[in-house]
Amino acid sequence: MYGFVILLVLMGFTSVISTLTTNIRIRSREFAVLKSVGMTNKSLCRMLYSESVFCVLNALVPGVILGIAIPLLINLSIRKAFPVLYHIPWATLFCGIFVLIGIVFFITRTEIHKIRDKSIIDEIRMDII
Repeated sequence: MYGFVILLVLMGFTSVISTLTTNIRIRSREFAVLKSVGMTNKSLCRMLYSESVFCVLNALVPGVILGIAIPLLINLSIRKAFPVLYHIPWATLFCGIFVLIGIVFFITRTEIHKIRDKSIIDEIRMDII
């Protein structure tokens, strides 16, 4: 059972990493155009970090609500047959939230460093296949 849960968690993290890196790499041409019209590296970083925070919040709010509500509903049905108490594992919940935020910020930072080194002209000229 633990192996299956670990496998699911690793698949989820891999999906998050893949989605974030692909999103930033596909938009590198757009970032080059923004830089060419006057956007600074600092404002580009600020924009990407705010997008990351927005995406994390969009995933966390319904995920945490459903992650608390569904086991509660299951516990209410089980409680009729067995006296099982329901408690929310707050430490695990907050640890998961902080790990997710840390991973998202780390990925965003590494992709920003890759974008900074590229030439604006080369990025604008690049054809997306």
